[in-house]
Amino acid sequence: MVEARFKRDGVRNTLTVTGHATGSEATCAAVSCLVQTLETALDDLMPGAYKYKKSIKKGKVTISAIDLPIAYMLFRTIKHSFMRLAAADPERVRVIEEEDNDGI
Repeated sequence: MVEARFKRDGVRNTLTVTGHATGSEATCAAVSCLVQTLETALDDLMPGAYKYKKSIKKGKVTISAIDLPIAYMLFRTIKHSFMRLAAADPERVRVIEEEDNDGI
């Protein structure tokens, strides 16, 4: 099971993805593509304004960016894409929104 956790606290937007989409190469590829899309978009549009950590061995990726309008829109777009993926494959993908997310 993949969990995509979104948080917005007024200072930062954060996406943490944990787990694996075991049993579906297509879902695994979709998850990887969404994470890489967010990372690339932030790097291109906000160079130096975010931090990310990857831990492939542990099945965990965290990407966070300062809460600027462009970052908010990027995280929101990726969140909606994860929600569509979760609707298509609910046994393998779950989206979690943190309580203090202020609307991502």
